[in-house]
Amino acid sequence: MHISPPKAADGAPAARPPSGGGPSGLLSPVGSAHDFDRTVLVAERKSDAATLRRQRRVPVRAVLLCRSTDAALIALFGADRVALQPGREDVDRRRGVRMSPPGSILARMTRFDGQDWSDSEFRECDLTRARLIGVVMQDAVIDGLVTNLMVNGVEVSSYVEAELDRRHPVRLLIRSADPAGLLRGLRELQAAWAATLERLRRMPRGSEHRRAGGEWSAAETLRHLVFVHDCWFGRCCLGSTGPPTAFGVVPGYVLEHEPGLDRAATPSLGQVLAVRDRQLAELDRWLSAVTADELLMPAPVPEGPGWPPYARGKSVLECVHAVLNEEWAHHGFCERDIALLGG
Repeated sequence: MHISPPKAADGAPAARPPSGGGPSGLLSPVGSAHDFDRTVLVAERKSDAATLRRQRRVPVRAVLLCRSTDAALIALFGADRVALQPGREDVDRRRGVRMSPPGSILARMTRFDGQDWSDSEFRECDLTRARLIGVVMQDAVIDGLVTNLMVNGVEVSSYVEAELDRRHPVRLLIRSADPAGLLRGLRELQAAWAATLERLRRMPRGSEHRRAGGEWSAAETLRHLVFVHDCWFGRCCLGSTGPPTAFGVVPGYVLEHEPGLDRAATPSLGQVLAVRDRQLAELDRWLSAVTADELLMPAPVPEGPGWPPYARGKSVLECVHAVLNEEWAHHGFCERDIALLGG
């Protein structure tokens, strides 16, 4: 990329003075990057960068690939308006600079150009506000919390949600604000789990501990739901201050909030189901008695550490929704994996 020279009076391009010429001369940048449809040009020397800035040919917000960090900063913001986070080096050993100007939507973005991510897996990653531009994506799978997803100019997550509701009407019940609807949804989920567990019992011995595709086994999935009940219902809806069941299974990032969990625990399926039965009976009784007004009350999350740290300020209803959504989602995962294992 280059800075286009000005036009002469007759419309032809004016002659370009050599780099480093007089202060009025136009300069050649050492690199460029793109912020949407704008091009960011970076000078190699501070004096050149200042000249580029005066020429008003550099936009205010950008992600840069440059050889001189100082030059990039001065070119974009001036020496007194800089917020820089270290980036990473690209394949050409140039440094990727991430700019954090106030209000920039690219404040935390790291740019990847010309990369081959075929057959890659991104697990437990936050891709919020990620931009995939000019990519090839075929036979891809996305599973997670996906909202406001634009694909070739079309917001598609609403279509996905509508199709999931059509396939699984229980989702409408477990999003209800009516205690009777929530109770009905819980009981439908319990019936679905009972059928799944019956399939599991007909499989070869030990199948409950087998994993498919690196996912949790059926036993681990049920242990995770034990933890979900302990934290999202016991702690957030009932205000319990007791520790969660020690054999609960969680993603690694949760462990720092719940150091009492025993990662070495190996309970039998029967032991896990005994706890599950008690928990589901407790939730059933509670939903049978709670009122719609009580569901709208702030969740009685106790002070102190514990998962989830972001529950304070949510309503009781939001916490119940979290429990039931986890029940539905992980039942689907378990059904999928049992099928992969031949069940």
